[in-house]
Amino acid sequence: MSAEKILELAKRARNSLQIAESGRTAATARGVNDLYRKPSSRPGDEEVLLESSQHKRPLGFSQDGHFLLYREFGETTGWNLLALPLSTGGTPIPIAQSSFEERNGQFSPDGRWVAFDSNESGRSEIYVQPFPGIGSKVPVSAGGGAQPRWRRDGHELFYIGLDGQVMATPIRLGSDGRTVDPGSPVTLFATRIAGGPMTSVNKH
Repeated sequence: MSAEKILELAKRARNSLQIAESGRTAATARGVNDLYRKPSSRPGDEEVLLESSQHKRPLGFSQDGHFLLYREFGETTGWNLLALPLSTGGTPIPIAQSSFEERNGQFSPDGRWVAFDSNESGRSEIYVQPFPGIGSKVPVSAGGGAQPRWRRDGHELFYIGLDGQVMATPIRLGSDGRTVDPGSPVTLFATRIAGGPMTSVNKH
């Protein structure tokens, strides 16, 4: 992934991304509450994916197109991450749901993992956890981070550090689908992306 592509993705995430694209399909948030799917190549033909009173933002599709990752705002929990099954029309699957802020996430290229940021530690940090299934989240960043993005082969994570630097962490994923072994983060280059990762602890 080129430096220009990393910056483009990071800027889109910073601007509260409202369109998630996968091939010829796009998921959009109409207003702040409902999620829709429609062909990217032509207007109209919208399909309702999820309607509720909670504020929502689509973040991205799994590579196989079976799930849509999105964030949802709860009055007592703040922003949380969930996955909406698309092929079965099932109930949303909680991924990161707590009294802390979980805002940005992305499926791994193989769809078996989710990387996301959370301020559970008192500042925004990057975590990886299995999807779907059993397994704890594993911290990836060191010294804070936000807006994680996977390398195309799934063996590295890019993110924005608290100082605005683009960071990269090598990732070794277990074949059992449950274990993650992150390496040490390295600095790639500085950015001019406005704002920094969230630092508040929780809403209570």
